[in-house]
Amino acid sequence: MAHKINNINVNLKKINEEVYPRGVERRFAGFAPARPQVGENDAITADPVFVGRENDESNFLEQITGEINDVFLVLPIVGMGGIGKTTLARRIFNHQHTETHFDERIWVCASENFDVPTILKSILVSLKGTSRGDRRQDVMDPLREKLKDKRCLLVLDDLWNEKRGDWEDLKNALM
Repeated sequence: MAHKINNINVNLKKINEEVYPRGVERRFAGFAPARPQVGENDAITADPVFVGRENDESNFLEQITGEINDVFLVLPIVGMGGIGKTTLARRIFNHQHTETHFDERIWVCASENFDVPTILKSILVSLKGTSRGDRRQDVMDPLREKLKDKRCLLVLDDLWNEKRGDWEDLKNALM
């Protein structure tokens, strides 16, 4: 395997040497690849094809509708783009077991940026609530009223944030 990788590297180096002396600018050198530009996903859009993820669906449904002693349960669905993460989340979100098991089901697309106040406002809007102002507390008070003593399913779709501090902030706000 190491020999194959070495051959690939040699070939890439040859290609690089052939291209750049011919005047091609290295405009993109040092730039990180951008996130794919995708539209906002929703919980309602029908997905016509669902193949090969039935076991995942039943496992997730069992975990979220079974006897849970945890106050707060996080179940991530991770992977490359286009493998059906949102489709799987939609199937679980719209399944009859989740409709009857949860008092509130909330879908928030958080792809633009992971801003906790924005996510909290989006959750409140999903619950048909309004904030009393722009401060975080102005969102938290009505959110607490809407969610008090309720079992909730929250799907945060299309997340890219890996900063533990942001996650802890959101989790603490929701607890």
